[in-house]
Amino acid sequence: MLRRGAPRAGSARVRRGHRGMARRDAALVVLVTGRIEPAGDGLVIRSLVPPAVAGVSLAVGAPPSAALRAAEDSAFVVLPAAAVAAALRRHPEAALAAIAHLAGRLAGLGRRSSRSGTGRT
Repeated sequence: MLRRGAPRAGSARVRRGHRGMARRDAALVVLVTGRIEPAGDGLVIRSLVPPAVAGVSLAVGAPPSAALRAAEDSAFVVLPAAAVAAALRRHPEAALAAIAHLAGRLAGLGRRSSRSGTGRT
C-alpha cells in the first residue's frame, strides 16, 4: 500500500530510556524490536512490543497526544503521517482497515478499564 511513499519512510534506533518521538512529531511508527511506551503528560499510557503500530490516528487528522519513550533498546520504522494519509486516500480499503484497527484498540482499552473497575457502563 505505501510503496509509492516508501522513500519518505525512515528508520530509527533508540536506546533504553530515550525519547523516540516527540509529541509534536506527526508520524506512524511500526515497532520492529524492543519495547516502547507512549506517554502523555508524564504518564505512561501503555507498553508496546512488536509487532506494534503507534500513530495511526495521526494519519487521519487527530492531534498528537503522546511522545514515545524506549523502555528497551528499540528499532522502528517511521512513516510521515501525511504520506500515510495520502495512501489512505488512494486506497479506501486501507482506510477501513485503519478504522478497524483503531476500533480494536478502543475496545481493548474498554475491557482493561472494566477489569480494573474504572470503566463506565
